[in-house]
Parts: sequence; structure tokens; C-alpha cells
Amino acid sequence: MESIVEGQKQLNAEMRAPVDEMKIINRGQQELSERLARNLDRITHDAGFFRGWFSRRDATDCAPVIAWDMGMEFVRILSRAELVDMAHQGIRDGMSKDSLRSFYNADVIIEATQADATTCYIAVEASYTADHRDADRALRKVEFLTQFTGIPAYLCIVSVRNDRELGPDVLQGNVFWYPIPDQFW
Repeated sequence: MESIVEGQKQLNAEMRAPVDEMKIINRGQQELSERLARNLDRITHDAGFFRGWFSRRDATDCAPVIAWDMGMEFVRILSRAELVDMAHQGIRDGMSKDSLRSFYNADVIIEATQADATTCYIAVEASYTADHRDADRALRKVEFLTQFTGIPAYLCIVSVRNDRELGPDVLQGNVFWYPIPDQFW
């Protein structure tokens, strides 16, 4: 009987070694999985940055076509300095600089002329996948432009696609959408 017990103890010791090795391997796999998840999060964030950059670049490049598609004649794109000058009017009117940050950091503001040759502005919000927040930002820019200049302004969303909540607004004509292709060239 003693030999059976000793045999069992030896067998248990031999079995513990692979189990201990598996615990070490599992810990290593867990650490690797965590590192890969962190790296994937960073890559996803970076891809979002590039998608936004791509959308803004296309919005700027397509500004004359956007104005034309909206039935207007393109004049120019307003510079950041011009938007900051307009924002100063808001500050004089008691608005906070923080509330105007989105305005003077606009994706694109187009100056155009309407069919009757009157000047107007188009506030363009560019996003890879547009949603109501993009439309809300563009609408705030339209309101600021009209308040600061007294000139009518319109909103435009430039994106590859729209989320399902924004789609009906586009279909009903409440939001002008300029689609851009899903490519980086």
C-alpha cells in the first residue's frame, strides 16, 4: 500500500509541473492579450483621427462643388483669422471664448453668392460618419455667422455616410449632405 501511496505522490508531483508551466503560459497570454487590446485601442483612435482629417481635406477640396450643388456660386473659403475676427464680435456681445472655439475652429466656412447675387455663407461640418452632433455644430456655426455678419448662412454636412438618426433630416431637406467617397486618394 505504501508503494501505491508513494507512486501517487510521485505522479502528483509530475502532474504539477505541467500545470505550473500552463499557469505561466496563461499569465503570459493574458499579458499579451492586454497589450494587444491597448494597441488596438490606439490604432482605432488613430484611424478616427485620419478619417476626420480625410473628411476635412475633402470638404476643403470640394468647396466649389458644394456651393454649386447647393445652387450657389463659390467665392472663397474664409480663413481661420477671419473667423477669429468674427468671434471677437461675439466676445464684445458677451459670449465666452470657450463657446466660440468650435466656431473659429470650423472645418470649412464658404463664402458664396446666391442666384440673386447676394452674399451668403455655408458652414460645412466634415465627418467620416455624420450624426446629429455634426448637424448641431453646423447649425451653431450658421447662427454665429448670421449674428456676426447679418448675412444669411446655410449648413452642409460632408461625410462618407450618415448615421440612421441623421438620414431622415437629409431626406427631408433639413440638412444638405455632400457625400464623399470612402477612399484616401
